[in-house]
Amino acid sequence: MTGVQTCALPIFVLLDWHAQFGVWCLIVFTIVANAMFHRFWRVTDPDRRQTLRLMLLNGIAITGGLLLLLQNVR
Repeated sequence: MTGVQTCALPIFVLLDWHAQFGVWCLIVFTIVANAMFHRFWRVTDPDRRQTLRLMLLNGIAITGGLLLLLQNVR
Protein backbone atom coordinates (compact mmCIF):
# COMPACT_ATOMS: atom_id res chain seq x y z
CA MET A 1 0.00 0.00 0.00
CA THR A 2 2.82 2.42 0.76
CA GLY A 3 4.27 2.20 -2.74
CA VAL A 4 0.90 3.03 -4.24
CA GLN A 5 0.53 6.01 -1.90
CA THR A 6 3.94 7.45 -2.66
CA CYS A 7 3.33 7.21 -6.40
CA ALA A 8 -0.38 8.01 -6.77
CA LEU A 9 -0.88 10.82 -4.24
CA PRO A 10 1.69 13.23 -5.74
CA ILE A 11 0.09 12.59 -9.13
CA PHE A 12 -3.27 13.69 -7.67
CA VAL A 13 -1.64 16.94 -6.62
CA LEU A 14 0.29 17.51 -9.86
CA LEU A 15 -2.74 16.90 -12.07
CA ASP A 16 -5.02 18.90 -9.73
CA TRP A 17 -7.37 15.92 -9.53
CA HIS A 18 -8.56 15.58 -5.93
CA ALA A 19 -5.48 17.58 -4.95
CA GLN A 20 -6.76 18.44 -1.48
CA PHE A 21 -7.37 14.75 -0.73
CA GLY A 22 -3.89 13.88 -2.02
CA VAL A 23 -2.20 16.51 0.15
CA TRP A 24 -4.10 15.42 3.27
CA CYS A 25 -3.12 11.80 2.69
CA LEU A 26 0.52 12.80 2.21
CA ILE A 27 0.41 14.80 5.46
CA VAL A 28 -1.02 11.86 7.40
CA PHE A 29 1.46 9.46 5.82
CA THR A 30 4.42 11.72 6.64
CA ILE A 31 3.36 12.18 10.27
CA VAL A 32 2.76 8.46 10.81
CA ALA A 33 6.02 7.46 9.12
CA ASN A 34 7.98 9.96 11.22
CA ALA A 35 6.35 8.77 14.43
CA MET A 36 7.16 5.15 13.61
CA PHE A 37 10.69 5.37 12.24
CA HIS A 38 12.43 8.37 13.82
CA ARG A 39 12.15 7.76 17.57
CA PHE A 40 15.43 9.40 18.52
CA TRP A 41 14.58 9.55 22.23
CA ARG A 42 14.90 5.76 22.52
CA VAL A 43 18.44 5.57 21.11
CA THR A 44 21.49 5.72 23.38
CA ASP A 45 24.22 6.15 20.75
CA PRO A 46 24.77 9.94 20.39
CA ASP A 47 25.58 9.84 16.66
CA ARG A 48 22.57 7.70 15.80
CA ARG A 49 20.41 9.84 18.07
CA GLN A 50 21.49 13.02 16.26
CA THR A 51 20.86 11.44 12.86
CA LEU A 52 17.36 10.31 13.84
CA ARG A 53 16.60 13.73 15.33
CA LEU A 54 17.61 15.44 12.10
CA MET A 55 15.52 13.01 10.07
CA LEU A 56 12.51 13.75 12.30
CA LEU A 57 13.04 17.49 11.85
CA ASN A 58 13.26 16.94 8.10
CA GLY A 59 9.89 15.16 8.20
CA ILE A 60 8.41 18.04 10.20
CA ALA A 61 9.69 20.47 7.56
CA ILE A 62 8.13 18.37 4.80
CA THR A 63 4.83 18.36 6.71
CA GLY A 64 5.02 22.15 6.97
CA GLY A 65 5.57 22.39 3.22
CA LEU A 66 2.60 20.15 2.60
CA LEU A 67 0.46 22.36 4.85
CA LEU A 68 1.51 25.38 2.77
CA LEU A 69 0.64 23.46 -0.37
CA LEU A 70 -2.75 22.62 1.12
CA GLN A 71 -3.50 26.32 1.43
CA ASN A 72 -2.73 26.83 -2.27
CA VAL A 73 -4.80 23.97 -3.69
CA ARG A 74 -8.10 25.15 -2.28
